[in-house]
Amino acid sequence: MASTLVIGIGTTGLRIIEEAQQYHFDFTGKNKPGSNVEYFFIETDVSMKPRKTQNGTSDIDSVEFPLGGMAVDITQLKRNEQIDSSWIPDSSSILQSDSGAGGMPSYGRLAFWGNNNYNKLKETIRVKYGKIRGDEETQILIVGSLTGGTGSGLVLDVAYLIKKITGSSTINAIFLLPDANSLGTNQALHENAFSSLAAITHFSDRKNAYKVTWPDGSSSNDEGPPFQFAQFLSQDFTGPEASISTLAELIKVAGMITQLHVLNTDGNDNYFYDLLKRRRVDSSGSGRVGNFISAGYFMVQFPKAQLEEHISIDLTIELLESLLDKQNFLDVHGNKNSIKGEEINLQSEADKTIESIVDAAIKSSDSIICSDGNVIEVSVLSQIDKILKKEHGKASDKKFLFDLFSTRNDGSFFHLIKNNDVLLRDSLIQSVYNYIGLKTDSIKNLEISSVCISSISKSIESLIKFYEQNYQLKGEDLQWDGLVQQKIDTEFSSTFQYDILGLKKEHLNGFLSELLLATKIHVLIPILKEIQAHLNFPDLPIFNRDRVELPSLKSIKAVEARLREIVSGDGEDGKITMKKRKAEIDNGLDQFSTSFRMVYEHGSKKEDLNIALKKYKAPDQEKLTLNSLFNSKEIWKYIQNSNSDFYGDCINNSSEVIRGKKLFNTKTLVEILQGMKPNTPENQKLLELFKQNKAKIKEQVPAMVSLEPSKFSFGEDSCAKLIVLTSDHQEYNGLFEEYTIDNPNDNTADLPSLGDVIIFYQEYGFMGELDSPHFSPLDHLITMKDVKGHVSRRLSDNYKKEKIPYLTIEQTKKYLS
Repeated sequence: MASTLVIGIGTTGLRIIEEAQQYHFDFTGKNKPGSNVEYFFIETDVSMKPRKTQNGTSDIDSVEFPLGGMAVDITQLKRNEQIDSSWIPDSSSILQSDSGAGGMPSYGRLAFWGNNNYNKLKETIRVKYGKIRGDEETQILIVGSLTGGTGSGLVLDVAYLIKKITGSSTINAIFLLPDANSLGTNQALHENAFSSLAAITHFSDRKNAYKVTWPDGSSSNDEGPPFQFAQFLSQDFTGPEASISTLAELIKVAGMITQLHVLNTDGNDNYFYDLLKRRRVDSSGSGRVGNFISAGYFMVQFPKAQLEEHISIDLTIELLESLLDKQNFLDVHGNKNSIKGEEINLQSEADKTIESIVDAAIKSSDSIICSDGNVIEVSVLSQIDKILKKEHGKASDKKFLFDLFSTRNDGSFFHLIKNNDVLLRDSLIQSVYNYIGLKTDSIKNLEISSVCISSISKSIESLIKFYEQNYQLKGEDLQWDGLVQQKIDTEFSSTFQYDILGLKKEHLNGFLSELLLATKIHVLIPILKEIQAHLNFPDLPIFNRDRVELPSLKSIKAVEARLREIVSGDGEDGKITMKKRKAEIDNGLDQFSTSFRMVYEHGSKKEDLNIALKKYKAPDQEKLTLNSLFNSKEIWKYIQNSNSDFYGDCINNSSEVIRGKKLFNTKTLVEILQGMKPNTPENQKLLELFKQNKAKIKEQVPAMVSLEPSKFSFGEDSCAKLIVLTSDHQEYNGLFEEYTIDNPNDNTADLPSLGDVIIFYQEYGFMGELDSPHFSPLDHLITMKDVKGHVSRRLSDNYKKEKIPYLTIEQTKKYLS
């Protein structure tokens, strides 16, 4: 099985892998092919968290390189004579935080050497390489930007450590460079890029071995380059083409190229990488390329998966908004009803419901077993014979009865019920939970659930007042004995009437039953008060013994907040939300247009979505419901569970429903392109692309770096063919009039998961008939003359301490000339 290890350095490295993971999910429904691929990123800003895909997970692991508190490490490193510490910067305020390397390459490199970060990375590489069963065929791909402190500072140490641990020489890289327009506004980006490019260039020369003693005392003396091939991309293009307008689009390009390295690699082949490897070996063998290359990239897509997800998000938001609606709820026919107008009915229902809930709680204590082996009611009534037969051994019947229910007698029925009050409590919590659950499941509106909780609270409050006013029951133990004595005295003042009538036993039976019920209610009242208070905004949740949580207005608010965040939150700390994901989809479909061309069945995204929505709303179509959204018959139980993955479950379930309806399956990308009319400049330009020969097509995918135009241009490399990637080249070949894509030409690779997509990919590294025919960013980029002049003017010992961690000042001057 083809295996790949993808490593991101710095925040941009993370973002590239996130895009790769997202693309892989869009095409396959999985974050990565399987156990043959692993992702992780290294970051000095420990607040950066990997973004999740629609399934609510991320397969991107992090290796945090905190800089905070490294002053001690600096001192120890400088005292270690085995380690070259000449590059180590002095202590700085940047070392007091964990928010990144502050744009300073030396601090980025320093993070590698302290705080036990080196050992964490070493162990992660070993574990990840072991998971993918790494061998000599394994591709290791490092991605990131050379503009920040972390990427430019870690770039060499990470590469050579990986080589040391894995023994692999097939380490490749995709690095982003700053665009030319930023030179006048953010020179630090270009300084960092120069620093890292100079270091990579220096050690790519086999005359300059990479000699290092690592933090664990081991050493390396590596004469090979850090990367077999380092691929550089920027927002600029070679030639007059307009630059990519945003860094976000460039990151998407890098992410897509990254995921092409792993797409459909769950078998024995790595189609894209194997093709690149053959082409690169041919070019390298013929002396046309060295270790540095750039690429051209252009993608044409009918974004069916994104459109399906877009509709899924819209429908999910609509359903969740109905659950969160504060003004109206939907009846069984889908009609809106005022929540305010329903409050009286809900209060009346709650009054009746609380009576049955309390009755059930009282009956729950009937199961208490007494010392005589009988349930409590039988045991209580069995005491009547002791009274009738004068066998109770007390001074009087009244004394006997008092002791049976008194707080003073540890063996009384009072204490038996009191000691088993958990039965009452469990029953009340479960019954209230069930009632709120039933209301939520049937009406499907959380404001209704809140009104029901408030109504239950009011009903309990009224019931407590009723007990006090009509039965003098307050639930206060200090008053209980007096109340029992009063009841006994009252009852015995009239017992002679029942004696005369021969109804003494029946009278005692009724009286003891009433006294037993009063005892239960007395014990119940404090529990009712606790529950009534909790139904509002408790400090802590309460549970019954089955871990069922009593609902409360506070818990409803918490659920609402979670759902509201999922619907409309900004998605901090790597969390994905409906709003954030929809914006990402819209950006990809609307704004990213330089390297991505989206086409639609009906001419536009808006029209495709509108027509698909009409299909969905047709009377014969089964509609998405909250139950199908949560994949649960019990909405209340699902939303109350703190472990429920609202986003992942909702999007997965809604997307599955939408995919099943095949709302966008009328035409394929090939059919759309065949039927496209040249009625807009964009359509005309795209259609012309397929009519051109290879040379003309290549003009549409120029190298993604800008060369000094008056001096340099990339030459024609017969070994570096224009590559066209699709799911099946035979299906797409008919679109081209003067360019044939097939396996014998070695200019295509079928990636079956690449549905409704055409990718034009061209690598550049041959500079033509120059003295040095190999692409060298330090010599050929349009910005380098100005950047070198800027660095030359600033170069000093202090500047080197912050910006140039891998080279000496003398070595740096060589690359400034």
